[in-house]
Amino acid sequence: MSEITGRLPATLCPPLHWRRPFLGLVLLVASEFFTPAEAQFSNGYSFRRKVDFVDAEVIAGPHANFPVLIDSTLLYLRTTANGGKVENANGYDIIFTSDQAGANQLSHEIERYDAIVDEPTGATHFDSTSNNRDGIQQGNVEAPAQIGDGQDFDPADTGDYIEDADGELYINGLTAFTVSLWIQPDLAGTDRGFIIGKTPDEQDTIFSLRYDSAGADGGGTDVIKAGITVSGQVQEYESSSNVQTTAWQYLAWNWSSGNNQSLYIDGMLDTPTYTGLAHTGSISGSDRFQIGQGVKSPTGWDGRIDEVRLSSVIRSAPWIETEYNNQFSPATFYVLGAEKSQLVLVKRAFFTDGTPIPTDSSLPKGTPFDFMIYVNNMGDVSKTDLSIRDVLDPLFVYTAGTIYIDNSQPECALLACTAAEEASIRTAALATTVKTDIVDADAASFAGVTIDVGNQVITGNAQQDTDANKVLAVVFRVQMQ
Repeated sequence: MSEITGRLPATLCPPLHWRRPFLGLVLLVASEFFTPAEAQFSNGYSFRRKVDFVDAEVIAGPHANFPVLIDSTLLYLRTTANGGKVENANGYDIIFTSDQAGANQLSHEIERYDAIVDEPTGATHFDSTSNNRDGIQQGNVEAPAQIGDGQDFDPADTGDYIEDADGELYINGLTAFTVSLWIQPDLAGTDRGFIIGKTPDEQDTIFSLRYDSAGADGGGTDVIKAGITVSGQVQEYESSSNVQTTAWQYLAWNWSSGNNQSLYIDGMLDTPTYTGLAHTGSISGSDRFQIGQGVKSPTGWDGRIDEVRLSSVIRSAPWIETEYNNQFSPATFYVLGAEKSQLVLVKRAFFTDGTPIPTDSSLPKGTPFDFMIYVNNMGDVSKTDLSIRDVLDPLFVYTAGTIYIDNSQPECALLACTAAEEASIRTAALATTVKTDIVDADAASFAGVTIDVGNQVITGNAQQDTDANKVLAVVFRVQMQ
């Protein structure tokens, strides 16, 4: 029986099962001592990292069901064909979970992985939620944006916008909402709009959000203007002056029945120049939902828009500031922990000339052969203080002075190495200095019917570690009885 112990979780290869000798032969029932399921964490995955959020970036809270942006260039998230550890070419096997065991999977969306984007040009813009509120693209083009790729709108083309023609179905009747988005105009000091819930008609009345060079009601300059109709009554908002910019700008616009509208700019609550009267009721008058259009002529937005979100709740100030922190600078919002990879023992048998012994082979009594036990450490960190123990079946007799240990060979692409890789690992091990069978300064010992490597069980042995991205192998010789 083989087992591995250590400071990190490890999976055991199954015990060997042998048929008793008959007419001088022994049948090897199972020379494959590893199955894919045994090489994984309980959720079927082989690698994981903890994501810790920086306290100073998360304002107040807790924030339930908060959509976190993870944005990193990570070599280990390349596909296995390109030297990484992701097996699916589209990144579909990357998941996020809320528990260490990986059992509670969180909903997520891949904004971009390799050539996969969720905002393609000339296509449908799919809703990231299960509500299927998709938008149809009209002329605008894909462009680099705040989060992956966004859309670039050209005012010379009046057809540049994204539209959900059924937007009134979820806008009308709202008693609260939050709209958030990133914008980057090509020009400031304009009247161009970016959100509208109706056919443009020069009136800031139906679910509209736009730039306004001169606030008509509050007297401000270069403001942001919003307008809604609440149960037939118009309610308008004009921001503080001089908030228009050509830099990327995060806006969060919200309202709830009986209250004034609010606007957050780059995570901070704006002080308006005009708010109008608050009305009680629900949003009315919408006949569509458009991104990249406004109520004033010329109506088309001139610039880029990214990550538009519409929620049927009013998000709190701490939520909005936290969302801004996360999307503005993902790299300072969280810290990725060290990689945790599952260790697995794999055990193989070879004739003394190096030929692998296949499954269900029959071996004559008296045949000498080698056992090789190895751990393929595919993690980017070393594993310290491991111990491997192999208790020999009574059918085998250990050949004294034949324990070899090697940790020089590079990791295998798969948890169980290929036959060619295993042959190289065995050759490298046999080229090392043989270990003594007694308990002394090296890491190996033999007593009775047990081979031990490492000092967790036999404390007199030296400690055994395995380097990152390397294979730790133990080879020893036995003879059939």
